Amino acid sequence: MADTGVARQAGILEEARQQAAIRSNGKATMMRVPLPKYMLLASCMLIAGCMSLGHRRAPELRHDGIYQSNRIPDGDDPYFYYLRFYPDGTVIDTSSTGEPADLRPWFDRGMDDLSVGHVTVHGSHVAFSQTSKYGTVDYQGTIVGNTLQLASYSHINGHRDSRVFTFVKWTPAARDEAASENGQP
Repeated sequence: MADTGVARQAGILEEARQQAAIRSNGKATMMRVPLPKYMLLASCMLIAGCMSLGHRRAPELRHDGIYQSNRIPDGDDPYFYYLRFYPDGTVIDTSSTGEPADLRPWFDRGMDDLSVGHVTVHGSHVAFSQTSKYGTVDYQGTIVGNTLQLASYSHINGHRDSRVFTFVKWTPAARDEAASENGQP
C-alpha cells in the first residue's frame, strides 16, 4: 500500500513536468510546480517510512538452541529454567542444575515427563501454556533481541513469576550429525 502511494506521488510529479514541457514548447526551462506543503511533507514521510520498513524485522524465536533463565538460588543446589522452541510451534521446558551443554543429549520433545505446549507469536509478543502431569503454567511476554521477558502463572499452585531467559545457541553435536547421516531428525 505504501508503494502505491509513492507511485501515485511520482505519477503526479511526472504529469506536472510533462504539462510544463508542453507549455514551454519543449524548451528546457526551469519551472516550479506548486505543491501544497502538506503533500510534500506527506510524500517525504511516506518515502522515509518505506525506506525504514526495509531495515526492520520483527524479533523471532530461535530454534537452534535453548533459552536459559538466570540461576535460581535454592540452598546448595541452584538451578535454571530452560525453554526450547521448535519451528512447528512446539515448546518444551524443564528445570536443571546443569548447564546448556549438559542438556543437549536429552532435552528433546521425545522425552517423557517434560512440560509441553504450543507457542503463538504476534510481532514481539509471545504466549504459551505448558502442560505436564502436574498441571498447566501459562506464560506471556516479549522477545527482546536474544532474550525472552516472560511472566508466568501456575494453575498448579497459583504462583506468579516473571523471568528473563537468554538464548544459548547449540553447536551441532556428534549424535546430531550421525542422526542426519542416517536420515533421522
